[in-house]
Amino acid sequence: MAFDNLDPQGPARNAEVAAYAERALALSRAALDRVDASFDIAYGPEPRQQLDIYRPKGRALSALPVLLFLHGGRWRAGYKEWNAMMAPAVTEFPALLVSARYGLSPRFLFPTPLHDVLRALAWLHHNVARYGGDPNRIFAGGHSAGGHLSALAVLRRDLHGEFGLPTAAIRGCFPMSGTMNFDLPEVTPGSEEEEIRRILLADDRDAPLASPLRYAEGNRLPFFISYGEKDFPRVIATGKEMIAALKRQPCRLENLVFAGAGHFDTHLDVARAESRWYPTVRSWMTED
Repeated sequence: MAFDNLDPQGPARNAEVAAYAERALALSRAALDRVDASFDIAYGPEPRQQLDIYRPKGRALSALPVLLFLHGGRWRAGYKEWNAMMAPAVTEFPALLVSARYGLSPRFLFPTPLHDVLRALAWLHHNVARYGGDPNRIFAGGHSAGGHLSALAVLRRDLHGEFGLPTAAIRGCFPMSGTMNFDLPEVTPGSEEEEIRRILLADDRDAPLASPLRYAEGNRLPFFISYGEKDFPRVIATGKEMIAALKRQPCRLENLVFAGAGHFDTHLDVARAESRWYPTVRSWMTED
């Protein structure tokens, strides 16, 4: 079982991260008896390419909408198991919740994590019907690094065909506390922005290619962008940039600011079915 065999990772970078990771895993373990689940399903040939699927408990339903939600961890850590805490709320829509692993730094740098997410989306389109999902009603989202990767994956329409993913199968995107732009006019040595580039990118020249904002032009896919009132400054600033860019596009757009919430609070909040995040997600995923 996935929760019993978590790959060892390095120590958390600070106490806040450690507390979040411990809490997310505890909430996720506690949620397991309220859903049916299939763990560690291969979506590609590499050991890291695995996903978990959570289904409504005790109900044999079919053609359910699908939410692929990606964990955070600053592109270098994190577990797909952190997202199981969302499963009771999502499966009550009813819908399927899917959580996938992707390549982590320093071993796997951009674009490998993006390609992993695209492969996972394509696998779902071709295989999720066997688990009760609708292959043509797939939504993508994620927290932090996962929010960034989910937005980039759905916007990179130029890559969808290469991975066997019909763009029309993706019906919406729900990035939470994700950085939407790395292509800054100036990056100060020793700054947070420089460190993030070092973690994610093999080459600084890839910063535009790793930025969802670059691909907002012409987007028609619905976007629901959320972040915390006290989130990281770069998350708030680039989130606002992305919202402004998408307002100029022919797409449905909503925004939620979690009142009083920091970067990690946003994800922990959706362990509660009463979270303000769910009404929009439920409405978009279940409408005809």
